[in-house]
Amino acid sequence: MTRSRAIDRLRRRGRSVRLLKTWHEATPPAPAPASPLERLSAEQCAERVRGALAELPQAERQVLELAYYKGLSQAEIAADLDTPLGTVKSRSRRALMTLKRALEDLTG
Repeated sequence: MTRSRAIDRLRRRGRSVRLLKTWHEATPPAPAPASPLERLSAEQCAERVRGALAELPQAERQVLELAYYKGLSQAEIAADLDTPLGTVKSRSRRALMTLKRALEDLTG
């Protein structure tokens, strides 16, 4: 059973990598900020986002990191963390709502 799960996980990761690679190739590169002022503004925005992420409770931040940096689905996160799927969904929603409020002024 463990072997089967390990094989399934490797297959899912392979599909995820292929999907991300295809998406990356199809997505045009973002234009670089033109002026020093724009670069400074982009750096300040990135710093604000990192700060807002750091303020999240560890459990909520962990769910977002697994979803956005590792590309795991909520079901995969629940399995990895040995946490009920509903708890993962709640943490994800709560974290995103907290980030939205914290970064509201950046989105206009």
